[in-house]
Amino acid sequence: TTKRSPPPQPQPLHMMYGGQGNASGFLHELQTSLKSVLLNAPLDTSLHIHYMVDGVAQARLQDILKKDILIQKWRTRQPLHITTYNVQQYVEDWKAVVNETYSAFPPKKDRFRHTIGSYFRLFAHNVLPPDVKEFVYLDSDAVIVANLNHLWKFLQEPTKNNRSYFFRWGERKCAGFLVINAPLLPKFWEQLQTYDLMALGKGGNLGDQRFFKAIQVNDPEHVGMLPGIYDVSVMNGEWRKNKGQILEQHLPQGAAVLHFNGGGTSKASAFLDHPHLKDANRFPGTWGLAHSYAHMPWRWARLQVASQIGPDESGFKVFVQHH
Repeated sequence: TTKRSPPPQPQPLHMMYGGQGNASGFLHELQTSLKSVLLNAPLDTSLHIHYMVDGVAQARLQDILKKDILIQKWRTRQPLHITTYNVQQYVEDWKAVVNETYSAFPPKKDRFRHTIGSYFRLFAHNVLPPDVKEFVYLDSDAVIVANLNHLWKFLQEPTKNNRSYFFRWGERKCAGFLVINAPLLPKFWEQLQTYDLMALGKGGNLGDQRFFKAIQVNDPEHVGMLPGIYDVSVMNGEWRKNKGQILEQHLPQGAAVLHFNGGGTSKASAFLDHPHLKDANRFPGTWGLAHSYAHMPWRWARLQVASQIGPDESGFKVFVQHH
């Protein structure tokens, strides 16, 4: 009898966070956002979460994963990998690249309002394994509120240009949630050097968002779009001028991501300090859904994740590694 080959394993969903330091607000955001991801992990494929961080942040993440989350005790429906990368050795070189790219602007213009950590994702090709192609990046002040199976399936759909997309984002062009093509990042940087970044305006902040917008304006064929349910941030949309209202009216199909646009002058966690969340009764059915992730104990989250495992299955231990 001919021995049958096992069926091919589906492509995993890769997700990424970036950042630096051990500020309590930042770490609270990371934990809240991670909790939302774990509770909405894809039902039909494995999940690999990547953290690009400096040495200080990596040390704290190791403690949080082991002592607070007790990740070694978790079991999941599908395989789950969590990898942290200490990118401290690259930071000065990456700062130099950013400064060179913005060399036409006056030195007093702040390139790192959100710290160099906000640029880490644009250097992911230097640290990610070569088998990682597209990855989903989300800011630490964003939570997932729908199962990621939908996004994973969307990214598997072949389109005419998806192999040439540098990144994909929503129609409102917010860089807090997007999909990045890691192998094409060197080309991304090459293209940036050919643009007049001043043409996008001399005012405003200099940051990673301007780089994405420059690609959108100059080479739109390299930019893909994500469905509207992944394009929900406080500062981008009809609800901005209405102070958070009318979200449900403009998204009757629901939202998959809620991005709170923190990271300004406040160092507090957006999930504790944001005006939309300070009053628990203000937006209970929309923005207020983030409360459950911000305040749910990790032990309760572990139980919810374990409850997704089938009755005749033992689930998977979480694989954690640090580089």
